[in-house]
Amino acid sequence: MTKTIIITGSTQGLGLQLGLYLLKKGNYIVFNYGHDDKQANIARKKIENINNNRFQIIKADLSTYEETNKFFNRIKKTVGNVDILINNIGIARSGNILFLKKDLWHETILTNLDSVYYCTKCFSKMEKESNNKNKIINIGSSLAFVGKMHEVAYSTSKAALIGFTKTIALDLSIFGIKVYLIFPPSIHSNLNKNGQRNYTLINNYCSFIDSLCNDIFEFPSGSIINLNNKFKGGCNNVYTFFNEEDVGK
Repeated sequence: MTKTIIITGSTQGLGLQLGLYLLKKGNYIVFNYGHDDKQANIARKKIENINNNRFQIIKADLSTYEETNKFFNRIKKTVGNVDILINNIGIARSGNILFLKKDLWHETILTNLDSVYYCTKCFSKMEKESNNKNKIINIGSSLAFVGKMHEVAYSTSKAALIGFTKTIALDLSIFGIKVYLIFPPSIHSNLNKNGQRNYTLINNYCSFIDSLCNDIFEFPSGSIINLNNKFKGGCNNVYTFFNEEDVGK
């Protein structure tokens, strides 16, 4: 059964790869970007090549509540009910804490954390009475647990998603909305220059989220699901999935 899915920050990187994969499966995808029109045009060509016309690409700065509210109002008018929100948007502004400018700190928190709060709030208001088995999938990072030198802003924003996910899972349970946090694999992207250029990992990641969207995999709401082959966890209440042959590559 096809779904209507919003993916924030989805005109490049893993967000775009995920959107293309889910679009090919026949789902209706709302792609989003904040500022980069040039990259959005590149993404549009890839999206249009799929040729099923079941998509929108909407420019909106989701780090502000006003634009986020307009974004969801537009979706409500043009699409109607939405099944799944994937909070994928993320940036990394690097620097040792001694030298990281506060503007870069705030930009990272606004983009990686405030946008998730705003989108979750607007989505939940829109769908709370739909009885549609809605899901919210937050895209996190294993850096929430292990940290990384010069990534204090990024790691902090992703660590906050753990508490956020578990708390809103409780808040939204009365409406039947399930919430998950995913640690994606270590794939080369604008955010992860040292990640692997591995199509199989990308495909497995997209396939897993597709299965989660379609209830093929069942997890308790509030679950943390690790798909990062570089991070074996060692933390309580983290579900870990990856191929052993990918570990250490």
